[in-house]
Amino acid sequence: MIINLENPINNISLQIGDRLFYADANTLAGTAQLHASDYIAVSGFVTAINSDSIEVSGDTDIPDGSFLMFCKSNIVNNTSLKGYYASVTLANSDTSRAELFAVGSEVIESSK
Repeated sequence: MIINLENPINNISLQIGDRLFYADANTLAGTAQLHASDYIAVSGFVTAINSDSIEVSGDTDIPDGSFLMFCKSNIVNNTSLKGYYASVTLANSDTSRAELFAVGSEVIESSK
């Protein structure tokens, strides 16, 4: 199935093999008191990506105006960020005193 989009895809994280989900915007409009996650459905796996369309395995009928979401396979994407260098700048623009209690990071060396 091919999903044609009104705007170009600008999310570089979307890749072939990602699982695509959708939620019908019309159904979600009246679900403020309900769990929106109950209305998320699986569409299939991304098989091709073009500038303004996504090809998905399966033949699910996705309503116009639906919210599209995707998730990565944890078989391939199972680690944290990799690399050799990281730089972090922490800034406080408030004029009153502030305390930073903790900063955490998970680092995985990519190779030697």
